[in-house]
Amino acid sequence: MLFLVPALAVRYGTGFAHLHVAAAGGLFIVGAALWQEQVRRALLPLALGATAGLGAAYLALHAVADTYPESGLLRAMVAFLAVAALVCAFVDRWTATSRRTSAA
Repeated sequence: MLFLVPALAVRYGTGFAHLHVAAAGGLFIVGAALWQEQVRRALLPLALGATAGLGAAYLALHAVADTYPESGLLRAMVAFLAVAALVCAFVDRWTATSRRTSAA
């Protein structure tokens, strides 16, 4: 239920009257997630994936001038998801391999 609070600003735009309430709700959710040790351990791969995905999304959004803005946003979303998933998979594979070699 808590994820609905930050979604208000997404749904109604940044002109939403209670943007600070939405931001506080989002920060609360992030803090609650970081309370778990598993999430804190996975933070570096997720941050790397998100950073690479944001870069790819920016490039995909500005690569072509579209007639409809939704086309650029869709292309940016696909680029973000694809690159973030690939980077997370690569980092996961790399850390698993390094754990196996250090354990041997």
